[in-house]
Amino acid sequence: MSSVVKHRYFLCIRGKLKDSGKEITVINVYAPQKLVDKRILWADLERLIVNDDSYWIVGGDFNCVRDRGERRNSKFIASVSSEFYEFIDKVRLHEFNLHGRKFTFVSGNKCSRIDRILVSWRFLNDWTNAEYRALAREKSDHSPLVLKAVTNVVKEFDGTGPPDLILMNKFWKVRQALVEWRKKVVADDNELEANLKQDLLELDAMIEDRDLTEVEQWVHVEATKKLKVLEEVLGFLKNLFTEDLGARPSLDCYGIKQLDDEDAEALVKSFSEEEIKMAVFECGSDKALGPDGFNFRFVKRFWSLCNNRLISIRF
Repeated sequence: MSSVVKHRYFLCIRGKLKDSGKEITVINVYAPQKLVDKRILWADLERLIVNDDSYWIVGGDFNCVRDRGERRNSKFIASVSSEFYEFIDKVRLHEFNLHGRKFTFVSGNKCSRIDRILVSWRFLNDWTNAEYRALAREKSDHSPLVLKAVTNVVKEFDGTGPPDLILMNKFWKVRQALVEWRKKVVADDNELEANLKQDLLELDAMIEDRDLTEVEQWVHVEATKKLKVLEEVLGFLKNLFTEDLGARPSLDCYGIKQLDDEDAEALVKSFSEEEIKMAVFECGSDKALGPDGFNFRFVKRFWSLCNNRLISIRF
């Protein structure tokens, strides 16, 4: 920890990450209720937050929401949300998709999302697969928020041995990470689907007793849309690698020409780096997966990470 800034409405701590030495600033916010005090807080934070190469994490209770959909059965003031949105845009902060809960504050039947964690573009770009989740409230009115950054397994991999073995182990390491990521994504999608269905069940039960409010109607429409999109995406991925073809046609070849000695000798020469890259990039991206579980789309996309290993295999 290199410095601390104390403010009536926030606490700012600066330091460096232990493993990389990267500078990071964490600001814990507890925003006031009055709009005039909020404006003072936004202005003070604007002067503090710098758009540089370091990491910035700004989180806490902002006592306002970004749009109408983040409140239910509680008062929404458009001007307050507009100024909050403008503040976030000015300091160029971003937010990951929140999982676990739709609202972070619940008091009686009043729900809102006044708690959040915002990060700088550098943090968002370096930790694209970070997990952002709201936990169970238990005895508090507020849900604890967790932002968990996941290490890049490809950059950290440093194998030893023959080049082909190193490449194979590297792909295996990536595949294991992708398997874990897929499990997490499926679990998050199932949780989202369950939460949406629960919201719709609760709203459908309300309709039998009374008319829905404008906000409740909006929530019902949005939940229905999200469920439909979720079902379409899952259905598309499920049918992506299926085919209706019962039996594949066979090919019989007769009178195949043979190579002469000169061409045959050229086949056993070492390949150049350009030839290797050209051969890889001319292959179809969506061809069947190899024994390592990766297709050419993956290899092309991350060529800079595996080209040295592929090229070194020729020797």
